[in-house]
Amino acid sequence: MTRTQTTDPAQSTALQRAVQSYFRSVPGSGPVSTAEAIRSIRAEVPDCDLANGDLADIVARRAIWHGYDVSFDGEGGDGRA
Repeated sequence: MTRTQTTDPAQSTALQRAVQSYFRSVPGSGPVSTAEAIRSIRAEVPDCDLANGDLADIVARRAIWHGYDVSFDGEGGDGRA
C-alpha cells in the first residue's frame, strides 16, 4: 500500500478529494468539526501519513476560506500526533 505524502499535503489528489467530500457533507450553516473531518478524511484515505494536527490545519484553512465557523473539537481520536 502506498503512503499519501507530498511536499504540500493539501495538494495530494486523494487528500483533496477526501477534504472536498467532507465539505459536501457539512450543512450550509456549519460549523466545521475538525474531529469529524479528520475521521471522514482518514476513512477515505487510510494510508495518509499526515499527523492529525496537520489535517486539522488543512480543514480549518479550507473552512475559513469558504466562510464556515470552525469547531476545534479534537483531532480525530486515533492517537496520531
